[in-house]
Amino acid sequence: MKKTGPSPHLRKRGGCCAQNRLNRLTAGHPAKLGLDISANGGLYNAQNMLRPQLFLLRWEIRARYFLQKLSSPQPPGGHKPVDRWLGILIGLVGMITYLIPDKTPPVIVGSLVIMFCLAAHPVWNFWWVEEKICRRLTALVVISGALIYLGYRSWPRPPQILDISPEHIAFSSMSTVPQSNEIYVFRIVNNSDHTVYATEFDFIVDELTASAREITIDIPKQYRKPFGESGSGAEHFTDVLGGLCRTPTQHLVYVLSFRSLEPHESREVELIHTRKGKLGVSAKTGFYSLDPVPITIKGDTASRWFRADTPMDGTGCTFFAFLVDHQDMVWFNRKL
Repeated sequence: MKKTGPSPHLRKRGGCCAQNRLNRLTAGHPAKLGLDISANGGLYNAQNMLRPQLFLLRWEIRARYFLQKLSSPQPPGGHKPVDRWLGILIGLVGMITYLIPDKTPPVIVGSLVIMFCLAAHPVWNFWWVEEKICRRLTALVVISGALIYLGYRSWPRPPQILDISPEHIAFSSMSTVPQSNEIYVFRIVNNSDHTVYATEFDFIVDELTASAREITIDIPKQYRKPFGESGSGAEHFTDVLGGLCRTPTQHLVYVLSFRSLEPHESREVELIHTRKGKLGVSAKTGFYSLDPVPITIKGDTASRWFRADTPMDGTGCTFFAFLVDHQDMVWFNRKL
């Protein structure tokens, strides 16, 4: 069977073509070449003058060879229908893996192994790669790296136990209505199947010039839970304790510590900007415990369930709390 691949004499023909052009270029009077003649009649070195043309011709030969190889109706080894079917199977396996809603590690590993086995033969016998063993090995390494990266991106990651959204907000306070405060609602969630205790949520003010009077915090009434049972006085306070502190960079940070969050429980916290002007606030999660924390009303035992992992400047924090039936924050003259 006659092969219709790229001609083995292509480089020779290209070289002859380039040589003929070079002969035509160097023939004739030096003035036709555009060469400069010095005052004493000396001629610059023709080889140095023609070096750019030779460089372009060399790359022209290579480009012709590569383009004719690409335009070949079939690869040098003839038709390879098996490789085409293997390529179609690779696409099907990848599509099925993508459509699986809950990808478990065995499913991901099995899919990647199948895709590698299906891709090994077409890659190993690819018409350009098969010419040299180094190209074959390099192609297999590239395919392996691509599949490993795909597995890394598809690997199921356990959800964070605590979550808060949004993670950043920006108060604009562009309203011209008197006493019209801007309010942002944050949602905190316990994503685990266990009750978490002493959960920490931080709200860090971006601007260094912000004062503590610019922001107030409120918990909607439907999300307020009493701190203790009736009869002890703790039923008037919620199970949320807060602290106003400063980071080592002197940014204001509001720390909220919830006594406990039930499995998959969610709460909402409102940040209220009471002044005009722009103000940014970043929210993040912090400390939590899966073990119950001893809590009493007397002494300092109650402070054990308030913990902040965010670095502070060392000057201490001013505490505040929330009442079950009252909207405003209750401040205490107490340091952490």
